[in-house]
Amino acid sequence: MIITEEQRHQNILSMDSMGGDLILHTKNGELLMGGDKINERVSGYRVWGNALLYTLEAGELIIYSEGQSQSIRGNFFLSHFWGEEERFIVLKEEQDEDVYYECSRDFKMHRLNVKNPFVKQFYKSYYFSLEGDALCCYALNGQSLWQHSINSLLGGKDGTVMSDLVPFKDQLFFYLNDYALNVSKTFCLRITTGEILIVAEEMKGWLMLSGEKLFATNKKRILIMDTNSFTVESLDIANQLSGLPDHLGMSYNKFFVVNDLLFFAGERTSNVGVVDLRKREVLWTKHLDVTENTIVKQILVYGNKFCVLDARDNFYSFEY
Repeated sequence: MIITEEQRHQNILSMDSMGGDLILHTKNGELLMGGDKINERVSGYRVWGNALLYTLEAGELIIYSEGQSQSIRGNFFLSHFWGEEERFIVLKEEQDEDVYYECSRDFKMHRLNVKNPFVKQFYKSYYFSLEGDALCCYALNGQSLWQHSINSLLGGKDGTVMSDLVPFKDQLFFYLNDYALNVSKTFCLRITTGEILIVAEEMKGWLMLSGEKLFATNKKRILIMDTNSFTVESLDIANQLSGLPDHLGMSYNKFFVVNDLLFFAGERTSNVGVVDLRKREVLWTKHLDVTENTIVKQILVYGNKFCVLDARDNFYSFEY
């Protein structure tokens, strides 16, 4: 694989892509798409299909789609945002009360009757919350469907959800860890009933869904779970990652899977790389050329671009 560095920028807070265009949010509040300025004084943004959603400093929500902008007044928080194909849900503050609004493809919004302050994830006609050590599932009308004690699942008292909840089809995947017990496991539940379908002790790490497979990185191993058979494959590439510290490896939550390629950042380092999953081969690694010690805070893959953002807000773009 031949990878060439294409461009660099400074003072970049975060990045994303939409429709083949790179989106950059700068430290001075500018939001750029494809090199053009969309707005300034932007506090946050999200991509939803072919729409770019962003909030201004006052909380006002702007929906930018096909060159047109629509403004929705209010104090919205895109840090609490869940997007699906036909809708998105966002948190809004109204008279000192946190409420959730659902927006459809025609950009019409209506208030949901959800008053749970512990919501972790919306999915189809359900939402999941984390209440103390209980992982709970509700219908959108507020009906409680099931709950599981995290500590009971792990057999301890200090259990923690260590990755995003990953709903897929009629299943919910999540990874739990109890440091005191040195126990960690991935669980899969049936969403409608809470029935435990699988407990995978070998699947350890931040879970990311690509296609019908779950991926996790664990030091210098890549773990892959088939969501249909629940079989787990382990790819040990330690001998190909000699440039990373032995006690570290790949970042547990900064990796990106595209087709048969896994793009990764090093854990607490400024290293990045690419692994061919089919060939079980590290194709490319690079230590970012920075003047001071730093770490990678975000990676992005779109088209034939591999973009990297370090903790000092330096942006790097590579072409592969």
